[in-house]
Amino acid sequence: MSRDYHSTELIGRLAANPETSYAQKTGIAVTRLKVLVNEQWKDGAGNDQKHVESYIVVAFNGLAEACGNHLASGSKVFVRGRNRTRSYDKDGGKRYLTELLADTVVFLEAAKDADRPTPGRPQPEPTQITEDDVPFDPGPRTV
Repeated sequence: MSRDYHSTELIGRLAANPETSYAQKTGIAVTRLKVLVNEQWKDGAGNDQKHVESYIVVAFNGLAEACGNHLASGSKVFVRGRNRTRSYDKDGGKRYLTELLADTVVFLEAAKDADRPTPGRPQPEPTQITEDDVPFDPGPRTV
């Protein structure tokens, strides 16, 4: 039996502060990051072209907590992981969402101090998720 393998790597900046929640039954930390990757190139006529690709990155366990505690909107990160597509029902229709399940997140550059959460500034309460909200076994993760 052969095993297939895929991996996605990207470098980009967080478009918003991380969102951390915890599975009610297991207590597993889950952090979602919205990462924007800017692409630039010259077309055949020599004109500058730009494109921004948006990724939803999901980290688990200790990696999730580290991302939630140390990243903020504007932080630059390197992410390595695997794509996972899941479906859900919304307004009577089936929707699909592809996320990048992070195996590695490297903090490359901090966000501006104004964007970083501080102890004196009120932070939103983390939302609670149920085990049913985690559509797969996240397995062990490293920080």
